[in-house]
Amino acid sequence: MSINHAFQKAAENLTRQWFASEERQPTPIDGWTKVRVKAYVNRLLKPFTKGFFHDNGWAPVAGIHKALENAGLDWTITGGDYHGYETGMPSKRWLLRVDFINQNGRLDFVSGPIVASGGGGNSTAEDPFSSYDITAYVG
Repeated sequence: MSINHAFQKAAENLTRQWFASEERQPTPIDGWTKVRVKAYVNRLLKPFTKGFFHDNGWAPVAGIHKALENAGLDWTITGGDYHGYETGMPSKRWLLRVDFINQNGRLDFVSGPIVASGGGGNSTAEDPFSSYDITAYVG
């Protein structure tokens, strides 16, 4: 066995031990391929990307939070920054990341944007987010 191969095996064993520790809870998607995880997460996101929304509290984003939580996934959503006012195409953007242990026992992740685009439906220039749609996917 070469030294590089021995180091690789030792690193894999340490990784498995770390993920088996109490620091990280197993998730239902551990052991899956990245392609399968992407498809599964995108199916969870799909119901929140249909039609226009008219609330003041980003209800579809809260729905995404709840769907990911209910699925038992290890996820984070960061950001929430506003963009595009200067171009007349305002949006609010978040970044979704879902961590899992892949089929090879290694930590992996899928990520993608969640974007609320204002100006749809009955939006006004004064309140472009009075009506908005959501785009959300992982790739």
